[in-house]
Amino acid sequence: MVVDMIHSKDRHVFIHICGNSHTIMDEVPEMSLDVFSVDHLVDRGRVKNDLDGKFALMGNVNPVATLWNGKPVSIKKEAKKTMDAVAPGGKFFLVPR
Repeated sequence: MVVDMIHSKDRHVFIHICGNSHTIMDEVPEMSLDVFSVDHLVDRGRVKNDLDGKFALMGNVNPVATLWNGKPVSIKKEAKKTMDAVAPGGKFFLVPR
């Protein structure tokens, strides 16, 4: 498996899935990832509940509506909303996705 080969080189593996990945959420832990990056379309609370502790989570601020077209106040609001939902307990990266 590719993931095993990458891990054997002391490297970390992350994957990003565009769109709503809730339909495959049960299969994600089987990928042996270090980080799972979710799209802004994915419900933050649900992904935290479904996958918490299995690996680090990455995401999920809307890159266009919030970051490109948003004002500083809306960017801060979206970042805080994401962090409040997903960051408790650690293992989280806040990024545009």
